[in-house]
Amino acid sequence: MIDTPDVSTPRARSSITIAGVSHELRLGFRALKQIEQDCRGVLGWMNMLDNQAQRFDAIQIGIVAGLLHEKPKDWDVEKFRESVLDRLDPADLSHYSDALMQLVGEFAERLKRVG
Repeated sequence: MIDTPDVSTPRARSSITIAGVSHELRLGFRALKQIEQDCRGVLGWMNMLDNQAQRFDAIQIGIVAGLLHEKPKDWDVEKFRESVLDRLDPADLSHYSDALMQLVGEFAERLKRVG
């Protein structure tokens, strides 16, 4: 993946706290591209979020994709993914889920305005 600024429009944003540190999730072009690679499309990822059996994986994928703007330039996506996953706390799963659902909702609203 090429490290380029995430300058897409529309870009949805949501806040999340990981290990006591606040982070901004961004659902821009870079995040969407990563989600497509991980889930064979954004719709597949959204369906995973709705499916109880796949929700945990979908949340992890969404958080990593939404934080790609924080990825150090000299790290590949897998190294960054492992770093993020190591800091996630299963006790905060509902917090993560709520932040992603807010992000998806905001993204859908922005798409309606553009399209």
